Amino acid sequence: MSATNVEQTQLAHHMIPAIICTADSSHYLIGAEDDRGNFFNVYSRDSSQPLVADSLEQAKMLLKEKGVEKALVEMQTPYDEMVGLEAEDPARSILTL
Repeated sequence: MSATNVEQTQLAHHMIPAIICTADSSHYLIGAEDDRGNFFNVYSRDSSQPLVADSLEQAKMLLKEKGVEKALVEMQTPYDEMVGLEAEDPARSILTL
């Protein structure tokens, strides 16, 4: 799916635009989440790589340029799992772009 098809995918599959990032990571994965919580990547124009931004601001700008007004942002951290604790739910919020 190319970045130009974000809006069509939303309508066809009841998805919301989403940005996922992991603590201490320098990239933000751009995609969409369906009503079951499944994440789907949005791919670069040549469909060879998932669409990734270098910052949250850049990810928001890329979505805004495609006409997206709101997006789910999920911040994940692997630290609990790394020390053997049960993983906590990631922080999630809806941002107005």
